[in-house]
Amino acid sequence: MTTKRRLVRGSFHNILDCFERASSESIVDGGSWYPTARVWASKVGTALVDSGHVVLQNEYDHVSSKIVLGAGIISALSPQTNWGQNKEMAFYLAETLDKPNWCTDINYNKAITIVASNQVDVDEERVAKILNGKKTTAFFYNIVNPYGENNLPTIDRHAISIYLGRRCTYTELVRGLNGTANKTISNAYIKASKILETTPQIVQAVTWVQWRKEIKGISQESEVKNNVS
Repeated sequence: MTTKRRLVRGSFHNILDCFERASSESIVDGGSWYPTARVWASKVGTALVDSGHVVLQNEYDHVSSKIVLGAGIISALSPQTNWGQNKEMAFYLAETLDKPNWCTDINYNKAITIVASNQVDVDEERVAKILNGKKTTAFFYNIVNPYGENNLPTIDRHAISIYLGRRCTYTELVRGLNGTANKTISNAYIKASKILETTPQIVQAVTWVQWRKEIKGISQESEVKNNVS
């Protein structure tokens, strides 16, 4: 109960504070994060088609279909992986359909189901239904449509920590990824985005980039102090 109250006591003000701390580099990197991820999704989808694992009928819709397929695979394999691992696993699966390293059976089965159920006719809603997770579904739509005005932010452990103004605990992470707490945190990003007059996914991406730089800096500073002592 105490943990739940702490989650609710997070605030959109913490999100705004992180955004205001963002360096010009973080703003540029965050603003381009999902458009760049969309390019990677297209490459993954192209690898899937070129490998002969999916045959697309409508030649006029090939580009968007490849993006949807690639974004679906990337999103399915994204839990508990960093971005570099995520891309590597997605390309490996697209080329071989084999289970990548670091991948759980559940996430692998979702990716394979996305491939199998979208043969010929690629459908965004079908992919989102297979993903069936708040974080992975939001991640998928943000990659497919990075400039969407009605997108939901991708709520991961860093987004939860930013909302709290400190690193989240494992219990807070589990609560924040699902249910009422997830909706509360998502709404906080939406509120912050309205104040900043931009989209929720841009606020999430910029603060995500900035937060990761900050916690990396803290870790490096702590390591230096430990070595000195």
